[in-house]
Amino acid sequence: MWLSSAGSRLSLCGILLVSLVCCDLDAAALDGRVFVLQSAEGFRPVADTMPRLAFQHGQLSLNAGCNTIFGSFELRDSRLITSELATTEIGCDSVRQSQDEWLQSFLSAEPLCTLTSDRLTLESSLAKLVFVNREVAEPDQELVDTVWSVDTFLEGDGASNFFLQPEPTVVFAADQSIRIDTTCNTATGRYSVGKDQLTVSNVMFSSHPCSGPAKSADAHLRSLFRAGTLSFEIAAGRLTLGTRALGISASAGDADAGADTP
Repeated sequence: MWLSSAGSRLSLCGILLVSLVCCDLDAAALDGRVFVLQSAEGFRPVADTMPRLAFQHGQLSLNAGCNTIFGSFELRDSRLITSELATTEIGCDSVRQSQDEWLQSFLSAEPLCTLTSDRLTLESSLAKLVFVNREVAEPDQELVDTVWSVDTFLEGDGASNFFLQPEPTVVFAADQSIRIDTTCNTATGRYSVGKDQLTVSNVMFSSHPCSGPAKSADAHLRSLFRAGTLSFEIAAGRLTLGTRALGISASAGDADAGADTP
């Protein structure tokens, strides 16, 4: 078909340019990026879950609120080719477990991969999933005056969840004070912030007796906030805080909810 107008020729050039970008996509274009699911056809996420897909140095990981699926990947003929996929083994309900199994099958199906600016589309015979760059979809939460609810306890390369309700919380206030609630004890102290690190001092815990999982969580938080200097990272609404040996992962809650925490 012959296109006689300049506008039509420009439109055709734009289409060709997008096609070239898609065809030339390689792993380097995804390296260091995190995407969250924006829309889907043929798949409905479990309520209150948000699948997120991360790429780093030839490795990918996908988490949808239960276990993390991980493995190596390459892009071949615009398809995402995974190998050696495995998952963590954190216990969760059967609905989220089934979702993890479906997502692992989807990744194994060599979906067609298209990247356009901040949007990543994966499409196979199973479904079409559209992801958007995490920094666009979920700007990073502020460290200060956020109630951080601790749901994951890190020790070395391991992670555990004590399934406490309510969950332990940590608040870093604007006046550089810390407020900690382990669910059976509370603590206050001081902190200062440097680049990707914070230093805690004068943390004093109450001494109420604890039992069961609350006792384990209490002991973990006491040991952590004895460490002095802690590394931290905030990605959207999640804080990871600790040392190489010990740490926590926490989700952001309502800042006003912790305003009166003792």
